[in-house]
Amino acid sequence: MAHDVFISLSSKDRTIGNAICAVLEQNGIRCWIAPRDVPPGAEWAEAIIEALGGAKCVVLIFSGNANESPQIRREVERAVNKGVMIIPFRIEAVQPSRTLEYFISMPHWLDAYTPPLEEHIHALLLRVKAIVDTSARGKPLTSDEFTQMFPPRAARAAAEAAKPATPAATLAETVVAAPRAAVPRTAAPPPPPKAPPTPPPMPAVPAATEPLLSPLAITGLALGAAVLASLIVFVAERGKHPAAAPAASPAVAPAAAAAPLAPPPAAAPSGSLGSQADQAYARHDLPEAVRLYHLAAGQGDLHAATRLGTLYLTGDGVTKDVPGAIAWYKRAAAQNYPAAEDQLGRIYLNGLAGAPDYEAALQWYRQAAAQNFAHAEYVLGVMTQRGLGVRRDFPSMLDWYKRAAGHGSAEAAQQLGYAYQEGLGVTIDLMQAASWYRMAAERNSPEGMFSLGQMYLGGLGVPLDKALGRTWISRAAAAGSPQARTWMAAH
Repeated sequence: MAHDVFISLSSKDRTIGNAICAVLEQNGIRCWIAPRDVPPGAEWAEAIIEALGGAKCVVLIFSGNANESPQIRREVERAVNKGVMIIPFRIEAVQPSRTLEYFISMPHWLDAYTPPLEEHIHALLLRVKAIVDTSARGKPLTSDEFTQMFPPRAARAAAEAAKPATPAATLAETVVAAPRAAVPRTAAPPPPPKAPPTPPPMPAVPAATEPLLSPLAITGLALGAAVLASLIVFVAERGKHPAAAPAASPAVAPAAAAAPLAPPPAAAPSGSLGSQADQAYARHDLPEAVRLYHLAAGQGDLHAATRLGTLYLTGDGVTKDVPGAIAWYKRAAAQNYPAAEDQLGRIYLNGLAGAPDYEAALQWYRQAAAQNFAHAEYVLGVMTQRGLGVRRDFPSMLDWYKRAAGHGSAEAAQQLGYAYQEGLGVTIDLMQAASWYRMAAERNSPEGMFSLGQMYLGGLGVPLDKALGRTWISRAAAAGSPQARTWMAAH
């Protein structure tokens, strides 16, 4: 289709990308965005090259996700080679990699990581409209002309300071724009100082995984003084592996899938003190639950000791006591109880007992992973992907994610789908991506359902099936995916 703008984005930033696309198109600017505009049956790379060649400008949704994506680097390089102007729309305060910095003109940056997002999208609309309108008149804007029309923020501030009595007037004010369309209010993360590139947010574990304890969401994984804008939800103590992991599509053969699962940690027998404590907790009788957990732990129940660790860590029914929580976890970990080892890894990774200690976190996670504890394997993949305490290593990242997925982790399957879709440490393989997304979806991951739905909508790695795509996205929305709910509201 004929279009004015090519929108380049990581699949994990699709919510903001779709919002930008909607506003531009409501204002008469035709957009090309994947996977929506990839023709059914077309080669992905061929479709991208053709779309870039027909664009008047490229809007790059720049984030930590985009910074890591080899696909984004290829699109930017091809746009530069074709002489297409690029407008980076920065939604996170991260610095571009040296490769991207080489290709992208810094004066064209539009920072959009502080709310409200609507104002930044409106500023983007003015810039894109200027480029499209001048191109339609047969005189495309040069980079220098664009910078004169839309001077960088620092230049604008200096000009205003030099002429305090003169109202600032730029050509942007003379561009006639249609009324602003409503944009979903998406709060961009605050600008972390020199934050490293951040991979996509991790999906939450379904609550059904552990009915006795709501997952503890830790937002803002500490990295020195920097805050990684991410969400890692930690599974509660029992750490039960599913009895049988859903089989992957024939296109996917996870290396760890064939590995035998370790026996799940012994749960409190029916009628035992530990079981009675679980029942008291489930009916919200916290004083009784705490009393019974203490009695059961005194009799050597490792599950009860681990549960007490979490209660003291969160202050749930008891006075919050982090050192006490660590003592209870270590009591169970001394008997090689993997759920307790996993919880100790979480404490040291996130600095819940002081400064983050990646070495200690790795030690505890590795001990749990040695017993095929899926969540620990998944977090080791995250740490390897981000270089937290270990050398950043994509092959090792993939190995950890495959082990975790083989042991039932929906989050790891989702991350593998993203890796194969974006080319993160592997060659882009949309069939593999769709297969991993399917595994995550079948394990009740809302993000997996949404990603699989998007693949069906675009015929990416799977047959084009818009009805089935909508069904998966509807399921994702019902399961709590914000991206899916935004998509359903727009469609």
